[in-house]
Amino acid sequence: MQRKSAARGKLSGWRNFVLPFVLVSGLGYGCGGDSTPSPEAKPRQPFAEARLHLSCADATVGQELTRRAGAWAKKTGATVSFAPPGTPNADIVVIRPTELGAWVAKNDTRKLPDELRDANNPLQWSRYLIVETERLASWAGEAQSIPLAGEAYLIAYRADRLADPKAGQDYSAKFGRPLAPPATWEEFADIAEFFADRGQPSLPSLAEDPERVLREFHFVAACYDRQAIAGTTFTAQMKDGASRDTPISKMLAFHHDIETGQSRLLKPAFVETAKWLPRVARCRMKADGAGKADPIAALVSGPAVMAVVSLRELGRLPKDGGAAPPTIGVAALPGTKVSFDGKDGQPRSAGDNGKGANFIPYFGAEGWLGIVRNSCPDPAAAFDLLSELSRLERSAELLSDPTLGFGPFRAEHLDQAHESIWQRYGFDEKRSRQLADAVRRSVDVGLANPVIAARGPDQADQMAILARELAPVAAGTRSPEEALAAADAAWRKADSTRPPEALKAERRQSAGLR
Repeated sequence: MQRKSAARGKLSGWRNFVLPFVLVSGLGYGCGGDSTPSPEAKPRQPFAEARLHLSCADATVGQELTRRAGAWAKKTGATVSFAPPGTPNADIVVIRPTELGAWVAKNDTRKLPDELRDANNPLQWSRYLIVETERLASWAGEAQSIPLAGEAYLIAYRADRLADPKAGQDYSAKFGRPLAPPATWEEFADIAEFFADRGQPSLPSLAEDPERVLREFHFVAACYDRQAIAGTTFTAQMKDGASRDTPISKMLAFHHDIETGQSRLLKPAFVETAKWLPRVARCRMKADGAGKADPIAALVSGPAVMAVVSLRELGRLPKDGGAAPPTIGVAALPGTKVSFDGKDGQPRSAGDNGKGANFIPYFGAEGWLGIVRNSCPDPAAAFDLLSELSRLERSAELLSDPTLGFGPFRAEHLDQAHESIWQRYGFDEKRSRQLADAVRRSVDVGLANPVIAARGPDQADQMAILARELAPVAAGTRSPEEALAAADAAWRKADSTRPPEALKAERRQSAGLR
């Protein structure tokens, strides 16, 4: 759920320069009343002494943001340079949302100035998606960063293979439904197995890539973990007291129980997801000689039928005269047929919400935030630069660059009036609309209960543990239950060294609560 008012879009259940010119004038007095013309007025440059260093772990992103800061620097008199990752004197650091807790714990972020959130400020803070401003960019209820990019994933598929008449006939005979892009992760596995049984692998390799393993695991687990609640439904439930037995803290818990701070990895949603991984493992291609996996190459020139891809990966599709291959289609991420949030973790059918699939977005692992460090000597200039990069006009330019693959983070990015943002991906009119629709679905602004990735100071260590244990499961060589038990035990052992109250507070803050 991500908008505060009707003006911002769907109702959400849980909250949604002109510089003045200085005229330098003077009169020269002499014989005959002649006067000397005043010099040409020059615009005031408010940050003429500012020297800003911007750093980002992704050099492509950091260098592009620095390049696009050139017009702002010329206008304000400041200088902006790119600083390699880890540069001690970096003033602005562009980070993943999952990294924010670690920076706050080091007391190395400046809070967003109040004036930037003022309704009359050009930044228009109220036009950002609520999940960005109140959960991802904030910590303990206070804005600590400015969103620079959202995230969006989708399914890219071989339209020609799904449209093959013989394949369609055989699939329909087996499953009783048309061969089409999957609406659920269960259908995703059905399609993958169907094509794999015809003699060739149908999915790209995960190549034991930790990020890819965690990506697919979390996309599926988010949908299994909770049934989608529309913002309007949640608001009505709160008014009549129907949600009193389901507190906000329970609705927002994912990796950890917010009330106890402890791991939830052994909950049915995670167990069911871990069982899904080996089901599709046998359908995957082998990694290349370098041990790498390229989902785009697997689709374009390999046997893959489908792939979960980011916008940045989609932007790498080969172009012929600017056009993407006609054989590639795009669709929204699937949901699941059930969610495991019934009594005692029993499954509930997606049909209970009036839909055939239960879709829950998973936010925070991707996207970019800009933070201003406490050591920055020119914080006003740094926040002004981040504001410039985040405003509608500049952010729309950034989102339209497929090499960056930035996802939406403002309400305007999802408007039909701004669908031109996605045209540079090289699709024809129909597929461009499908791409825009898939992007909208990936952030589903009407939901009250999306999943937020772990953002605490220990999240990197915990995700490394989870990825290590799940990698052999994704390769089909280890029991899902054994892997989750090992990860859960490792998490709990690390947590046992922490003061319980501090741990619980950190888990609440990681989930976006105070």
